[in-house]
Amino acid sequence: MSLNKFRIFMLASLLGLAAAATAQQRSGGGTGAGHNGNPSGSLKFSKLTGTVIDKSTSKPVEYANITILRAKDSTFVTGGISDNAGRFAIDRVPYGLYTVKVKFIGYATSVIKNVKAMQPNTEVGKVDITPATKNLAEVTVTGRKSEVQNNLDKKVFNIDKSMYGTGGTALDIMQSLPAVAVDFDGNVSMRGSNVTILIDGRPSNLVSLDQMPAHLIERVEIISNPSAKYDPEGMSGIINIILKKNVQRGLNGMVNLNAGYNNKWMGSATLNYRKNKLNYFVNYTLRSFDGESYQDMWSNNTFGSANTLLQRNTTTNNKMRMQNIQAGVDFYLNDKNTLNTSFTLEPRNMKSNENATGSTSIDNVKMYDYQRQTWNKRTNNNGFEYDLAYKHTFAREGEELTAEFNIDRGNDKLEQTSIEQNAKTPANINPKPLTPYTDQLTSSTNDNTRTMLRTDYVLPLAEKGRIEVGYMLSNNDSKSTYDLSKAYAANTAPVLQSQYTNDFDYRQTVNAVYANYGISVGKFKAQAGIRAENADTHGEQQTEKKSFSKNFFDFFPSAFVKYTPNDNNEFGINYSRRTNRPRMWSLNPFVNRADTLNTSQGNPDLNPEYINSFEVGYTRLFNKNSLTLTTFYRKTTGIVASIRQQIDALRSYTTFVNLNSGESYGAEASANINLFKWWNTNCSYSYFHTKLTGNSSSVLDSKAKDSDSWTLRATSNWFLSKQLSFQVMYNYKSPVVTTGAGGFHGMGGSSQGKTHASYYVDMGARYSILKGKGDISLRVSDVFNTNKYISDGFGNGFTSYTKNWRETPNVFMGFTYRINDFKRKQQKQQDANGMDEEIM
Repeated sequence: MSLNKFRIFMLASLLGLAAAATAQQRSGGGTGAGHNGNPSGSLKFSKLTGTVIDKSTSKPVEYANITILRAKDSTFVTGGISDNAGRFAIDRVPYGLYTVKVKFIGYATSVIKNVKAMQPNTEVGKVDITPATKNLAEVTVTGRKSEVQNNLDKKVFNIDKSMYGTGGTALDIMQSLPAVAVDFDGNVSMRGSNVTILIDGRPSNLVSLDQMPAHLIERVEIISNPSAKYDPEGMSGIINIILKKNVQRGLNGMVNLNAGYNNKWMGSATLNYRKNKLNYFVNYTLRSFDGESYQDMWSNNTFGSANTLLQRNTTTNNKMRMQNIQAGVDFYLNDKNTLNTSFTLEPRNMKSNENATGSTSIDNVKMYDYQRQTWNKRTNNNGFEYDLAYKHTFAREGEELTAEFNIDRGNDKLEQTSIEQNAKTPANINPKPLTPYTDQLTSSTNDNTRTMLRTDYVLPLAEKGRIEVGYMLSNNDSKSTYDLSKAYAANTAPVLQSQYTNDFDYRQTVNAVYANYGISVGKFKAQAGIRAENADTHGEQQTEKKSFSKNFFDFFPSAFVKYTPNDNNEFGINYSRRTNRPRMWSLNPFVNRADTLNTSQGNPDLNPEYINSFEVGYTRLFNKNSLTLTTFYRKTTGIVASIRQQIDALRSYTTFVNLNSGESYGAEASANINLFKWWNTNCSYSYFHTKLTGNSSSVLDSKAKDSDSWTLRATSNWFLSKQLSFQVMYNYKSPVVTTGAGGFHGMGGSSQGKTHASYYVDMGARYSILKGKGDISLRVSDVFNTNKYISDGFGNGFTSYTKNWRETPNVFMGFTYRINDFKRKQQKQQDANGMDEEIM
């Protein structure tokens, strides 16, 4: 057994012993039969139980504070906190008459009077709490874009009523969140750095954010400093997308249809049927989008004595078709055991034609005219995902065991044909001439399979704390191939160029264990935890017969403290250590010469980045308004950056390196303002300073080493009647330093350098029809055609400029119909088995 595996085994054993010892303490200290655990038998005790529910969303509220007061004089007796299902269980409450108060930051205090605890078990029932920043009029409840809920270690954004439900995608939702930015390629970043994207708490090879309809999303969790329970991947933390679910009895569902300008269509149907102990569900989505995108770029190289300018303009016509089919069953086996299983298929295909023109000049003398036509560029994506989950609840309230097995596979195949022509202008000049004609056929495949097994155990301790322990095994297998065929004369068939063939296999296996301890004492809540991970990586470059292996064993601690002096104020401080492991494409040692002017190569010697992150926050409620202030500091070592160097006047070489370190610090402010019942505004401002430090061999340009950046986002909602609402969103992003290490599945980044400032305005309206069962909606994105993605690149001997944009504005109209009032009707009675309404 290796040293790292032995460490994992020892830590897992210690966690198991701790859980067993605590469980034995629970069973050994249990209540007696005659007097509920009172040794003398002179005093009887009751256990008070109940569930805390957000009245506006019908969702459970975690970490709510429950206070038990004597009814006659309001003196404090005991208290506790709710678990992740909203349940609370407070032991050893002496028989008597009490007042129960339920508090949570951002919510009005709920008071239950005359609670009689005169039996061993006293069920308080469902306790509804109402967001303090929410107007109670029906027009406000049904028209708000979002409500923000601050939990101990995350912020929750309920976006069920967002205007992006009309023709929008998950990427549109990302751009509406504070401090979150999305670049032209769909890479998501937060506070200027990459972030891990989860779907229902899991990573996915299957889901693409630019193809996930926004109306399928119920809420988004931003976890900037995740606890030890979460995977530590991602520099800026985690964005967890929670999809809509429904377990109401009987048949219910929802149909959504959207149509947009220039042949854009989207439709979906969701059906759910629940009877007795079985809940069946099926979802189908079809998305068909056509559109054009554009790019202008130039690169100025000052290699030696020559000054070389390359210019290029590209227009791309895209056609995308995507389907998503999901089906599953929830089995409520009994009042203690639940089993969930689901299967998802996602066939997708994209086709594009591209036309690029440009020129090359040396010392202001035009040398070449460039033209490249690409057609039949086809991308076929097929994937599936299977999930099996189990939950067991124990006799003690809040004690539960969950286990999950998940496997997903995504297979992408890209084929394209292109002809490139480079015509020399001055016939008598010949400085290393470019190939005048190339007919090129490329084919690439990427096959990614991820399997995950995890289990979690939660144990309440007395009435004021709890322990969480868990284990996760994750294995990711990736296989990629690339073939290139070329012909150098017209009417000649392309021939396979074996020197360009790239066949690369990569595997990463992670074993992890964690433990968290949380406690609530008076006005303080705290949680501390530690996670141990062993990551084993192996790469096989089949073409060049090269291989590499690396193993990393690390500890990732986390800590959270919150202080709530009263209903209107909350203070918090937290810390976490995280990592960002190199991605497959940055490790591949194959030298890619497909573009003769821009050679690139991965670096198998890359090491992970490590991040220490600190936050301090404050939330203040003013009647129906709220203000949240946050400051943060992040120190990163071993930053992975893309470095480009000039080989000669025309050719460049790009690879990846670890920089020494980097740091980022800043502040954020967000406010929700309700001036009238018919108008509310929420806005956020985020400032962050980024500084990068290169190693002794780094060629990081001084212009790309540090910057002061900020984002501003404001949304205004007008509720013009009970049926009609109107929404406008303004989004601004200042220039940001980039390292160029991202570019895949939401990892963020572009070339080394800085992005330009960008801004845009979106507008939307919604009208309720059919007595609330249906909605008609209208959305206009980028109203003023200002959303451009512009970046400058810097390096030793070159500067570059790139501008990307898409056809805008886009106009979408949508219709939604809820079958049996899907997601709106309240459950009229509890299930016979007493299970929670929503099973995760």
